[in-house]
Amino acid sequence: MLDTAIIREHYASMSDEHLIAFTINEGSQISNEAFEILRNEFIKRNLDTSPLENSDDTKKLIHEQKIQKVKESGSEEYLSSIWDYALNEKEENKTDLEIIKGLKERGLEDENAQFIILGLENRAKSILKHHESQTAVGGFICVAGIIITFWTLANASENGGSYFITWGAIVFGAIRFFTNISAQSKYKTIVANIEAIKPAEQTMIS
Repeated sequence: MLDTAIIREHYASMSDEHLIAFTINEGSQISNEAFEILRNEFIKRNLDTSPLENSDDTKKLIHEQKIQKVKESGSEEYLSSIWDYALNEKEENKTDLEIIKGLKERGLEDENAQFIILGLENRAKSILKHHESQTAVGGFICVAGIIITFWTLANASENGGSYFITWGAIVFGAIRFFTNISAQSKYKTIVANIEAIKPAEQTMIS
């Protein structure tokens, strides 16, 4: 996590010349939060803010180029990243307006961002249903592995011969079961957060 107190102290310790040089050379590379601290330091010292404006323009250009690069790398990958972002934000109980703002920062037009929001509940429920079915599959494989192991062991104990310990099925099924149980918890939270949206907020984005 960004320690703003340390960054603020670091900028404050710089001379005017050093601060300006840092802004020109590295201002476009720092985080938005650090950039705002830097801007405040310029204002506090009553320095010319043109280096800040140039760095800010460069930051926006770099951000746009990154978005374009992701888009060009594959529309399916880009769309998947957009859905993942919106779902993860909703898991954190962010408002629809906050998510729309983030989606627009990632290159979506306002209309498309609202489309993502409107489709979020159906997508979350679809993913939840998938994980529920995969939980059942994982549980079945694990239990089947245990049954086969004990059945062959009991048969070997009674009649002699070899028996099978199906570790692969047991372990694979257990991993699949618990992984999807965890995912279910995530998407149940997302669905609950979506359904808890106030009608007033839904009206604001429609």
